[in-house]
Amino acid sequence: RARQAARLGPGRTNATMTEAEVRAHVAVTPEITRLLERASGELGLSNRGLSRALKVARTIADLRGAEQPDHLAVEEALALRLPELERRAGG
Repeated sequence: RARQAARLGPGRTNATMTEAEVRAHVAVTPEITRLLERASGELGLSNRGLSRALKVARTIADLRGAEQPDHLAVEEALALRLPELERRAGG
């Protein structure tokens, strides 16, 4: 939480980031862009869902002590969404 507070202010967490803050605090590389495009198409994630995944990836990066989320953090964040998506689809 210390990393989040330093970046966003006291009491703030990555989950509360606005879209502008996500853009400012998550460097989206071409590899991450490809992952997000694939998730959007194959998993049917909306822009809101993709933004939520980036927030989770930001948290994963913080827990790892990384400056920015990498493609592995984004993959992990997307994998955490799979059970929710399966439930929604009735699977």
